[in-house]
This record gives sequence, C-alpha cells and structure tokens, in this order.
Amino acid sequence: MRLGRKLKRLGGLRQAPTVRRNSLLLPNMLKISSYIFFFLAFFGCSVHKSSCKQFHIGKFTGTSDFDGAVTVIERSDSLQIETNKNSGSVTKARIHWVSDCEYELNFIEQSNDTAKRSEIHSYIQSHKLITKILSTSKDYYIFESSMEGVKRKLTDTLFVLK
Repeated sequence: MRLGRKLKRLGGLRQAPTVRRNSLLLPNMLKISSYIFFFLAFFGCSVHKSSCKQFHIGKFTGTSDFDGAVTVIERSDSLQIETNKNSGSVTKARIHWVSDCEYELNFIEQSNDTAKRSEIHSYIQSHKLITKILSTSKDYYIFESSMEGVKRKLTDTLFVLK
C-alpha cells in the first residue's frame, strides 16, 4: 500500500497508450514468406565455386515447406520463370549474377491477378531477392535466400529437372 500512496502523490500510474494491431499482419507476413520461397529457389555462394555454373541455366523444381506448393523454375542467363504447379501462377524475374554462386532476382511480373493487387506484390517489385548457393551436387543444390528489408532467410533445396 505504501507504494500505491507514493505513486498517487507522484501523479499515479500512467498507462502506456495502446497500439492498434493490424490483424492482417501475420497473414501478410506468411504470404511474403511464401512469395520469397518462389524467388528463393536460386543461387548463391558455394564451397566449390566452379560447380555453381551448371545451375546458371536449366530447369529446376522445389517444394515449399510453407504450403506444399511445387514450383518449376526455368532459367536462362538473364531471366527466370517460376510456375507454381498448384495454382498455375507464373512469376518472371531478371537475374543478375553477382558471382558464379550468388545472384540477385528482380521481380518483373506475376500472372496471378490477386497477387498483382496485393501489398506484397508492390513490396516484391521494389526489393531484390539475394540468393547464395551453399552446396552443390550433380542433381541438386542447397541455397540460402533473403530479400532486402526482410530479416528472415530461407534455406532450401532445388533439384535439377532433366
């Protein structure tokens, strides 16, 4: 009770202002993570730098741990096209190779109309996805990707389609 009286004399306890939380924040972050996966399925830095060159051009596949979506990636020396086999959505991005085992993806467009109208779409359009190859095999590679402004990194595997 003494503490209560002292606080009362000092002007009482002041309640911190409440912050209204956006209930859409978590779903949007999950969507961003999902989109990041589609962009992430790419390259970076490897223990064997010369082995990364085999992944610069080709066809690859990966499965999202987030929603189980299977993505097929077709890559040329400057363009990457990702097709989500579950939704049919097609995403195009420009590739800029920083080194043999690291590249940046710059979003060009996505076929899904819902994604075109979303806040995520505008965020992805204005931020690079940076990918580093961590290790390679003749049939797959393990990569780590991150997007500018997002602290979370994704580590996953892409398999070579023959």
